[in-house]
Amino acid sequence: MQAKYLITVFILAALNAFSQNNKQKVDSLNQIAEKFKSHYKFDSALAYYQKALKADSSNTSAMSGAAGCSYQLGLLTSAKNYYQKMLQTDSTHIRALTHLGNIAIQRGNYKKAQERFTRLAGMDSTNTFYHKKLGSIYKKMGEDSLAMNEYHAILEIRHNDLQAIINLANLQYNHKDYENSLKTLQPGLEQDSSHRKLQKLRIKAHYKLRNYQEVIHYGNKMNSVGELSENVVKMTGVAYFRLKIYDEAIDWLTQLSKKDMSPTLHYYLAIGYRETKQWEKSLAAFEKAISRTIPGNYHRYFIHKGFALEDLKNFPKAIKTFRKGYQITNKPILLFHLARVYDHYYKDKTPALRHYKLYLNSGKTTRIYRTYSEKRIDALREHTHFNSL
Repeated sequence: MQAKYLITVFILAALNAFSQNNKQKVDSLNQIAEKFKSHYKFDSALAYYQKALKADSSNTSAMSGAAGCSYQLGLLTSAKNYYQKMLQTDSTHIRALTHLGNIAIQRGNYKKAQERFTRLAGMDSTNTFYHKKLGSIYKKMGEDSLAMNEYHAILEIRHNDLQAIINLANLQYNHKDYENSLKTLQPGLEQDSSHRKLQKLRIKAHYKLRNYQEVIHYGNKMNSVGELSENVVKMTGVAYFRLKIYDEAIDWLTQLSKKDMSPTLHYYLAIGYRETKQWEKSLAAFEKAISRTIPGNYHRYFIHKGFALEDLKNFPKAIKTFRKGYQITNKPILLFHLARVYDHYYKDKTPALRHYKLYLNSGKTTRIYRTYSEKRIDALREHTHFNSL
């Protein structure tokens, strides 16, 4: 009996010694792995963590280290497996849940990522990191209203969170809620008035609201500190144009590179030059606007080019421009302007009478031009009648 007892004691002592030796071995392997990891040698660190797990598959330090190194090396499937094993031991393991959420994002599984971070937010609703992740995930899923809810939640917790302010204001801007976008931006601008993203979004929102004085104010403010972008230059120049401050509009718009000059901007420049009596530059700009493309208001380009030629008393070219515009766009308003030029500058009123009639018969007239055309037709008929006597 005593011999049996001694054998049991010996076995237990041996097992304990083996366990102690194994623990020391695992601890030593983990320490080596930690050193490699601290020097960003994740592949070497992973090899030692895996050796530690081979010696003790339940070692949480090795499991966590192997998961982290796999993640850093882009071995997402391996990292996912390690983190899932960690959750089997502790279903509320924050690091495991967080990384599983991040892995789901990287793999494009936004629904699973949303589930992970929703769970984390439920565990700690005041943690803005989780709300930011959820906001980003919902945006990727096309659920902008849910994304906005998350950014609102962040700002309720921390009202001066700049990233949340930018993200929310951008979403509001994209949904054409420009007033609220400006309201959202205000605390951020009070905190950091020189923040470029905030400044640019503020100008964009004012531009969309047609607050052109504000656009000019903030555009000049950014210019004074050398913070201009092509888009800000463009919006500021157009704002001056809309307010009919043509000299400034020209100064700003001519700063743009040729590749950023759309036909519409050439058109604005052409009108600006015409209004400031720079006739040749006006005609050159009209030519560029007309030759680039055919936008929805293309007929206006021909109309204003014709006006510029009238200002130069070049009536044959004005007529040619209106006629070409009509041939390309088929807009009846160009018939009216053809009639008007023939009427005012040519003794023979027959072409004017014919074009006034063509305009009225087009069925696409405006009240002021229709009334004018009708009066001129009556007058021209009377004129033709008395001249024929």
